[in-house]
Amino acid sequence: MYKLSRLQKIFRMSSESKKNFAIRTAKEAAQILMKYFRTNKIQKQLKKGNQWVTRADKESEKLILKRIKESGFDGKILSEERGELSFGKSKNRWIIDPLDGTIEYAKGSSYFCVSMALEENGEIVLGVVYSPVLNELFYAEKNKGAFLNGKRIHVSQETNLKKSIIDFAVWPTKNATKEYLVKLFSKQLVMYTYRFHGALALEACHVARGTFEVALDTSANLYDIAAALLIIRESGGKVTNIHGKQWNLGWKKNSFLASNGKIHKKVLRLFKL
Repeated sequence: MYKLSRLQKIFRMSSESKKNFAIRTAKEAAQILMKYFRTNKIQKQLKKGNQWVTRADKESEKLILKRIKESGFDGKILSEERGELSFGKSKNRWIIDPLDGTIEYAKGSSYFCVSMALEENGEIVLGVVYSPVLNELFYAEKNKGAFLNGKRIHVSQETNLKKSIIDFAVWPTKNATKEYLVKLFSKQLVMYTYRFHGALALEACHVARGTFEVALDTSANLYDIAAALLIIRESGGKVTNIHGKQWNLGWKKNSFLASNGKIHKKVLRLFKL
């Protein structure tokens, strides 16, 4: 009689096993990223949308897809480089970003990560974000809290917008035109404190731990923020788009606004011109 391998039993086991699988896989993928980090072997290329892809992106993704397939997972996978793949009839889905922060990575910045989220019955039930250079492992399970390197984390308690740090990336889109962005910078943003990074999943996780009060991106992909969606919520924060609508897993791309929840309405007003 055919016997399931150890990995193939994972998705018939507990959520703890799924979490451990995601953590192991993210760390294994991160080893690939570190192999090419700050070397002349990353082989960066420009792809559609003026975005970069590197050898590390592709090899990290290949490893993650292989591990998910070996696990016996029945469902779909959404990944940045390969799009949506089917590994069965289930509607469950892994949503992965094998290298979030590719431009930073290619430039030698330490601000990048691997992101994995598991969607079951239409909602994210597990999120893992691992930053290898910073040695930061963020993870959350639905209704079990958010953690950084095994310690429970919570969002900032700051309620004063002018004392808050807003970490954001702005891209011209149909909802955030160049004219809108020029007006925003000239009329509003000079009053507040901002930081600009590039790995959105990691930025959102730093909202979850209370380092920043807000992480915002005017054009976020689902694979960028799926894991962070749960981590933010489990840490006490709030996630919407910049128009205040709850982020929907049916959206492939939309604006993204994560906050400590206490200043969310104030930020929405700030970005509404």
